Amino acid sequence: NGRIYVDDKLVESIRDDLLPLANFVTPNQFELELLTGKAIFDVASSDVAAKLLLDTYQNLECVIITGVNGKSGNVIDRMVSHSEVINLAYKKRPTGVAGGGDLLTAIFASWLAAEQNYRDCFVFASKQAHSIIDQNSNSLEIELLKNIHLLKPIPDH
Repeated sequence: NGRIYVDDKLVESIRDDLLPLANFVTPNQFELELLTGKAIFDVASSDVAAKLLLDTYQNLECVIITGVNGKSGNVIDRMVSHSEVINLAYKKRPTGVAGGGDLLTAIFASWLAAEQNYRDCFVFASKQAHSIIDQNSNSLEIELLKNIHLLKPIPDH
């Protein structure tokens, strides 16, 4: 919601101590601004910030940005790597959903742990997270247990 919920020193520690060790990072638009110091207004400015992270932190394979403001009332989940960009657009809900990016991150991490390639992990995590979010009757919480059936295996290619 555009504000920090933790002590500023934690943000500094994440940026200075943990980020250099990371292979993947999944900030939302606001968190990406905090990590890079760059203002993010749209997809183009999110790409600039993501590329800055990729250039700065050599362990990073990709940056997954959730909830970027898109055109025509869309919200964008975007994966930016050194060699490609994947853009997934969804209709923006009238009210935001707390925890949507965390849900996507948890699903993404579970697919990575299952030794899937990170591109497929991103696509399926984004689609599954939005499917679960779309089933919610209220914007304040994600009804995970009610919608666990929406988590399906990544199909073989």
